[in-house]
Amino acid sequence: MKIRELYPDVISEDLNYEFKTVLNPDRPIKWAKSLIGYANGEGGVLFVGVSNEGDAFGIDLTEIDRTKLLIAQVNDRHIF
Repeated sequence: MKIRELYPDVISEDLNYEFKTVLNPDRPIKWAKSLIGYANGEGGVLFVGVSNEGDAFGIDLTEIDRTKLLIAQVNDRHIF
C-alpha cells in the first residue's frame, strides 16, 4: 500500500513530510534533525514504517513502543 492511499495529500517527501522505515538507534542525529526542524519551523510529519518510495508497510506494536522510547531518550540526552 502506498502512503498516499492512506493520506491523499502526501504524495512524496517534501518540507512537510518525511518517510523512515525505522528510527535507527545507532544514528539518532540522522532522523532527529527532521523532528527538530519541524519543531522549530511550521511543523511536519515524520512517518515511521514508510519506505523512501512511499510504500507504507507499518511497524508492529513492539516497534512502536521502542520508537517512542527512543525519541524520549534522545530528547533526554540533548544530543544537539
